[in-house]
Amino acid sequence: NMSENTQDMSTNETASQIDENGTIQTSEGGGTSISRAENVITVLDDASKLAIKKTDMDGTQIEDTITDEDGVTTDNKAQFTLAAISEGVTLNGVKIGGTEITDDSTSYTFEGNLTEIEGLKNGTYTLEEITAPKGYVVISKFEFTIANGVVVTGSIKAETDGDMKEYVSSDGTVMIVKNDKEAVTT
Repeated sequence: NMSENTQDMSTNETASQIDENGTIQTSEGGGTSISRAENVITVLDDASKLAIKKTDMDGTQIEDTITDEDGVTTDNKAQFTLAAISEGVTLNGVKIGGTEITDDSTSYTFEGNLTEIEGLKNGTYTLEEITAPKGYVVISKFEFTIANGVVVTGSIKAETDGDMKEYVSSDGTVMIVKNDKEAVTT
């Protein structure tokens, strides 16, 4: 009998609870799915983990720093702005490179050539490259959709200023942004 006990369930840091009326309460709306088969109720909280990885056209990871022939090391990180464009979707609770967003903002600017983004809710987002690593062409912007914690295959649309190719890993957890090198003028 459900009214005699209360069960707590938690997955991926999002708590769900069945109250005395048998109603499932979740602490977070995005990405929570509830299914019932026979007498088993399953609650899945999909906390996405998406890595944004910068590579050259050959697929080689672009390093965050570069060292010249004189031994001087300089910053070489790309700068991006991530924006939630679906109505009602914010970045609240999302972690970008270890920084948690704690307000209802819909965009956030970060830098890095390999950045992990955790907790994107179901919806459509844009990722715009503001600054490319040194010697590479800036891409303008691309759009992608998250469903059940992963990038939806085929959902990426790009508007680009250069010969940019983006790929998503087969499991939808890594977005690879490839940049062409700048043309060398003499």
